[in-house]
Amino acid sequence: AVVTVAGELFSTSAVDGTGTSAQLNSNTGVIVSPDDVAVFLAERTLCLIRKVTPATGVVTTFAGTGISVHIDGTGTQAAFSGPFDLGFTTNGSHFFVADTLSIRRVSVSTGAVTTLAGSATSGSADGTGTSASFNSVQRLVLTSTDGIIYAADVNNYKIRKITISNGVVSTLCGAGSSGYADGAGTAASFGVIGGLALGRHDSYLYVADTGNHRIRTAVTSDGAVLTKAGSGSVTSTDGTGTDAEFYSPQGMDLTSEDEFLYIAEGAGNTIRRMSVSSGAVHTVAGSGGWGNNDATGTNAAFYHAYDVALTSNDQTLYVSSEYFLRRVTREYTSIRLDEVGGQLRHPTSVGPDALMFVQYGALPAGAPTDLGVATVIPSEITAVLPYHVYGTFHSPLLSFTPHHLELAAQATVEIPFYFTGDVVHVMWTPDVYTSEWETVQVEQIVNISDT
Repeated sequence: AVVTVAGELFSTSAVDGTGTSAQLNSNTGVIVSPDDVAVFLAERTLCLIRKVTPATGVVTTFAGTGISVHIDGTGTQAAFSGPFDLGFTTNGSHFFVADTLSIRRVSVSTGAVTTLAGSATSGSADGTGTSASFNSVQRLVLTSTDGIIYAADVNNYKIRKITISNGVVSTLCGAGSSGYADGAGTAASFGVIGGLALGRHDSYLYVADTGNHRIRTAVTSDGAVLTKAGSGSVTSTDGTGTDAEFYSPQGMDLTSEDEFLYIAEGAGNTIRRMSVSSGAVHTVAGSGGWGNNDATGTNAAFYHAYDVALTSNDQTLYVSSEYFLRRVTREYTSIRLDEVGGQLRHPTSVGPDALMFVQYGALPAGAPTDLGVATVIPSEITAVLPYHVYGTFHSPLLSFTPHHLELAAQATVEIPFYFTGDVVHVMWTPDVYTSEWETVQVEQIVNISDT
C-alpha cells in the first residue's frame, strides 16, 4: 500500500510543517537513518536538505540556505550547489551528499557541512580533496565499512571512487562519453547513470543506466561492467533479465540479504523490484501514469519516482518524488515458487504431532506459477490451487490419508500468512478449538508478490 507521508502537489517552495501542510520540491534523493527514526531528503532545485520524522510527518529544513552556492558551514548557514543524493554511515553519525560538483559530509548531531572532495569547478580530474573534480555527481553509495564512496559522475559518464579517510578520488569505470558497452574499466560505457546500490559484501555495484534503460553491474575490484536486466526498450515491462524493460530507472536500494533490488522508475512513474538471484523484474507499485493518489500496488500513482530507501527490516520503502515523500508497505498476497515446484511443509512433518505437510509437485505445462497456501482443518481440507496438490495431514484427533485435488486453473486461495527471509509464517487451525501461527519452510522462493 502506498501512502503520502508529507508534501503538497505542485509546491514550488520549501515550507516546514506536518504532513501535507509541508511543502517539498525536487526530492531527488532519500535516505533512512539506521534506527529508522528519521528520513532525509535532498532537494536538488531548492538546494536544501530536509528532515522528515515519519512517525509524525513533521518536516524541517536541516541544512542549506536555499541558494545554489558552495559554502561549508552549519545547518542553514551552509550552502549546496545542487544536492542530488545522500548516503548514511553505518553508525548514523554522518551522511554524505552528492552535491553536483563535490562530495559533502554532514554531521547529524550538529548539522555541520564540510567538503570531502571536489570544488565549485567542474572537471574530470582524479586527485585528492579539492584538487579532484566532478561534473554533475548525482548518486553515491558507501561501503559497509564506511571506507569508500562510489559516486555516479553523470556528465563525465563515469563511476568514481572516493576514499573517505583521505579524500583520494579515482575512476572505477566508464569511457568518459555516452554509450552502451559492457567491459572492464574505461572499456565500459554508460548513458546517464541514474542510480547506484552496493552489494552486501561490497564486491559489486548495481548501476541504473538511465540513459540506456538498463540495470548493470560493476565489479568493485576491477570495474568490470555487465548488463543484468533490461532490453534497452523504453517501456515498463516485467520479465526476467534482458526480457524485462525499464523506462528511465533511477535511485535504487537493496534488501539487507541482497535478495531484491528496488528501483525507482523516474519517467515510468513506478517502483520495480528485481530478484538478485534470477533477474526477474516485477512492478511493485505505480500505474505508470502521472499522479499522487494513495492506493495499493499498481492502483497508486507517482510524480517522478526519483529514489527509494528501505528501512532496516526491509518491510517499508520510502519513495522520494517531485513533490512528495511516499511510503510503501509490504502486503503479501501470494507466494511464487519456481517452475518445477517446491515444498511447503511443517518442520516436524513426521508423526502424529505434525500439523501439515503439503508437497507441490511439478507444475503441468502452461500452469500459472502464483501459488496460494491451503487452509487445513481436521474435518476438511480447504484448498483452491491452480493445479494438482498432494497432502498428508495429521492431528491428535484425526489422521488423513493422502488427498489428490484437481482444481480449475483459474482458481486461487487466500489465507493469512507473512514472510521473513526464506520462512513463511502461516495461520492454520490444528483443531476446531484453536488457531495459531506456525512456521513453515519454503524450498525455493522466486518472488513474493506484494505492494
